[in-house]
Amino acid sequence: MRGMKMPGHMGQIRRTAQNLQIIQVREADNLLLIKGAIPGSNNDYVVIREAKKLPKGSERAKRKISNRAVEAPKAKVAGKAAPAKADAKKK
Repeated sequence: MRGMKMPGHMGQIRRTAQNLQIIQVREADNLLLIKGAIPGSNNDYVVIREAKKLPKGSERAKRKISNRAVEAPKAKVAGKAAPAKADAKKK
């Protein structure tokens, strides 16, 4: 039955938050101070890794853009030709 309120599991889905900044690392307290909202409830596990997006103006971003301009464009793959329709009817 659609729309009917029923029990079920909600939450515990992996989410990615971007544009967060690490403000301070407190090794003695085993803490990271992060600026920004982190998804999840209190006492949940958080995986922190380096961003995949490159900040504009960084040297790596400039090299990546210049490498794209040097590469030759890829050839398009031609699709299959449609089968010819037979005008003659079978008798």
